Amino acid sequence: MCLSLLGASPLVPKDTPPPILILFVGNSHLVCRAAAILAYLAQSFPDVGLSPAQTPYGFAQLTSFNGFLATTVHITLRHFSRPRIFADGEAAHAALRAKVPEMLNYYFGKIEDMLKDGRPYVHGDRYTASDPYLFIYTSYLHWPTDRCDLSAIPNVLAHRERILERPATKRALELEGIPDPALIGDEASKVVLDAPGVLDHLSQGC
Repeated sequence: MCLSLLGASPLVPKDTPPPILILFVGNSHLVCRAAAILAYLAQSFPDVGLSPAQTPYGFAQLTSFNGFLATTVHITLRHFSRPRIFADGEAAHAALRAKVPEMLNYYFGKIEDMLKDGRPYVHGDRYTASDPYLFIYTSYLHWPTDRCDLSAIPNVLAHRERILERPATKRALELEGIPDPALIGDEASKVVLDAPGVLDHLSQGC
């Protein structure tokens, strides 16, 4: 298996919805989008325990939370960094950006409520495939923009630090040459998002 950013590979079928992140499995299969990749990994390596429980209900918990991040938090953040995907004109872009803090306060408030019971990880006492996904989106909140009220989500921020300190996280970040995704910032992210053809893919609904 290997990961590819932006799906820039001749192995990707032409009728595949343009992906941002894909996982190649063997020589003929691929999985698109982060939430689906995390679900695939959880199912493929049950002994690792990336699902809250090896039951249909446990897997549903995993996909429910990751789907929540993908369809709410991710899209809201995109309203801030790439409003032109959703609307034309500076006034519309400003309106979309202005709505972001309100929506992120709401979405991360829901996650904060989950973590108030003292659980160390999203689904309880055990690390699962939901934890690195939340870690990334929480890291984005530290970029130098007014995205949400960080003082209102202490447990979410503590979760981020907990994941950052995991040896496996440190190894992954070292391989990518990133000390901490919270330090990347909006400008650095444009290196990827402004690559030729990426905006066209995003505007098609991906």
